[in-house]
Amino acid sequence: MQSPAKSKPSPRGGATSAAGLATFAPSDSTDIAAGPCFGFSVATAGIYVVTFIDDAVGTQTQVYCTAGYNPYCVKRIWSTGSAATTGIMPLYA
Repeated sequence: MQSPAKSKPSPRGGATSAAGLATFAPSDSTDIAAGPCFGFSVATAGIYVVTFIDDAVGTQTQVYCTAGYNPYCVKRIWSTGSAATTGIMPLYA
């Protein structure tokens, strides 16, 4: 089981409009632009490759995600190896 995160995402929204929510895409080269998220929602269930907020740069972990909310605090969702590259939305408080 993953130990509690030493750092945590700041409670701020990642997108400023509904249009901004639709434009998120996972990346193999950059972290989530709005900063680490408290969890994320996916439209397609399956394995996703992520970097948790306390992991070193470039660390990859495979996690199983159900369609809908997944309570993983991550700073990157990788496109390579993930079940989908669309229908993903980082969530903020």
